[in-house]
Amino acid sequence: KSTLGMFQGCSKLTSLDLSGWDTSLVTATESIFLGCSNLETLEWTNWVPSVDISKTILTKESTINVINNLAIVSDPRTLTMGSRLISQLSTDDISNASAKGWTLVG
Repeated sequence: KSTLGMFQGCSKLTSLDLSGWDTSLVTATESIFLGCSNLETLEWTNWVPSVDISKTILTKESTINVINNLAIVSDPRTLTMGSRLISQLSTDDISNASAKGWTLVG
């Protein structure tokens, strides 16, 4: 299953709630949020596939929520965040992601 470019170019999108989505079978998320330059709030629950959220302007609260709601995975996953979003996280937030099997990339 693919979410390739699903929200790509949605520059007017400011908030998105994906908490009802079952992402366990999603294998491709490339460019899902590319061009979502005004996305401040992102909600999800048990997110499974690797994803890039670096082109968003998530608030600190939303960024921490994203980390807290990553699924625990057995195969390593990557959350590409960009340096601005990573700078919003504490060492505990980063450790939380790592303990769930996620690598955060700046």
